[in-house]
Amino acid sequence: MTGETSTASLVFYPVILGFFPALIWLWFWLKEDPHPEPRSALLKTFIWGMFFVPVVLAVETIVFKFAFKEVFQNTFAFWLALAAIEEVAKYEAASRSAFRSRNFDEPIDAPVYMITAALGFAAMENVFFVLRGIMSQDAFIATGGLRFFGATLTHILASGLVGAFLAYAFYKKENYAKNLILGLIFAILLHALFNFFIMKNDGSKILAVFGALWLLALLFYLSLDKIKNIKG
Repeated sequence: MTGETSTASLVFYPVILGFFPALIWLWFWLKEDPHPEPRSALLKTFIWGMFFVPVVLAVETIVFKFAFKEVFQNTFAFWLALAAIEEVAKYEAASRSAFRSRNFDEPIDAPVYMITAALGFAAMENVFFVLRGIMSQDAFIATGGLRFFGATLTHILASGLVGAFLAYAFYKKENYAKNLILGLIFAILLHALFNFFIMKNDGSKILAVFGALWLLALLFYLSLDKIKNIKG
């Protein structure tokens, strides 16, 4: 019975602690949609975001093994590559699940679906990190806090940026490719900078990094009002 309980806990806690932060963020950001999307459409996008996590992990494993020697794994180029893989994956999740559907009918939907895909991705990624924390029994609580306030917010902001760029191309389809590329570039840079400074520093700059993230989150939140008022 003890073994069964331990196994159940090993599954239960990572799922709860992994999904809880993402669901809180999802509730918060979806309040900004003046015409809420169907729950089934949001759930589909969320699941697509989750689906891409094992795909990304497989691709990253190949990149780590063959494209980067150990000497390069602490360079900014390494974190750029990792961020690029994840940002393209989150865009693909939103694109395949929502951007081609009839529910995608106003500019604000672009950041809404991008953020939903990002949170599905973050939720599944959180599960892996929490599970790793339980298995290694080190920094378990810190891992959950760090991912709630840092990594999950980074996913939101990076994908939200892509969504914002796409929103401004909603009525100008000829600008879609250009805006997508620009959005991905800024998203990749933001994501890579966060990972680089968190992983490279000795802990003295963590508050500064998190402060910058929250400032960017506030600015992005305020920018949503402009996106809601985009007219064709």
